Amino acid sequence: MPETNRFTLPPEWALHEATWLAWPKDPNTWIAGIEQAETAYVNMIKALAPGERVDLLHPPGGEDRITRILAENDIHTHTDQTPSDEPPSRGVRLHEATYVDSWIRDTGPLTITRGTKQRLALDWRFNAWGNKYEALEKDDALAQRIAKATGIETLRVDTVLEGGAIDVDGTGRLLTTEACLLNKNRGDRSRAHLEAILELLLGVDDILWLGHGLPGDDTDGHVDTITRFVQPGHVVTCKPPTEEGKAQRALEDNLDRLHGFKDEERLDDVTVLPLPEPVTFEGKTFHASYANFYIGNDAVLVPTFDDPADEKACSILQQAFPKRRIVTIPARALIVGYGACHCLTMQIPSTGPATSA
Repeated sequence: MPETNRFTLPPEWALHEATWLAWPKDPNTWIAGIEQAETAYVNMIKALAPGERVDLLHPPGGEDRITRILAENDIHTHTDQTPSDEPPSRGVRLHEATYVDSWIRDTGPLTITRGTKQRLALDWRFNAWGNKYEALEKDDALAQRIAKATGIETLRVDTVLEGGAIDVDGTGRLLTTEACLLNKNRGDRSRAHLEAILELLLGVDDILWLGHGLPGDDTDGHVDTITRFVQPGHVVTCKPPTEEGKAQRALEDNLDRLHGFKDEERLDDVTVLPLPEPVTFEGKTFHASYANFYIGNDAVLVPTFDDPADEKACSILQQAFPKRRIVTIPARALIVGYGACHCLTMQIPSTGPATSA
């Protein structure tokens, strides 16, 4: 098939039509308080809305309260059922839906494009990160719901894949981890079989396998908490902590692999991001990461943790994205739910011209 006819998954810095979010509602997830999670959502929406439309899922009966919270923060909304004075590329559009939790990065569709006119929403199977949470398996229906609202044709893929498990740079490279994608709880599949599926459906031809993610990650090691593309061929990756432990060994191995890819000219540059200290809540430790940032059209949302390394991480990411604003999102209340900015967002690529990082 000629390259011009190939569907590909655009990098996150390519122009978005919209970003989707699902309003937080599950007290079993937001153990630090749903109100604190809602504050983080307000901050994310305020940062994104000037540059793109925000499509916000909300549970039945929640519209009035959410509209009021957003209005109190000078965020104006409309629904997908009523006309709006907002231009179609801006504003916040509300969508009523039944859903269990907010991790739309993993339950939403991955939208691939061909040229500037064709889009296809890939609805991968979601099994709640290896059948860990039976109730959350109901969110396997969300990708279809979102694709229908956007009017994009959908292809159901009977393979388990979460959006947070991969990252692409738009030039054929894909990052992932063995600990997640080759885990038997995602299905009994060989590396070669899975690579063939990713190459066919996402338009990639060089899959860069890292080892493990951060300890305690209930996703079994999503790459979006440890290593991310910031430009074609350029990654940022979490620095191994100085103390001996699982995190140090895993991240040192990943860093060695990345430098090996660079030596093989499969990568151009590797930049190290600091790690914040783990967050402790009610006696439990949660490993936080700045790598879980989200790239909007004109802003990069960076989770911060009241940590001395916050400023350095933001400075590194500002250098990586000089054309975008760095917006900090206090994320201690998010990380105790096992996620942050990237886990809670899903972009719908525009059919317009591509943009640079």
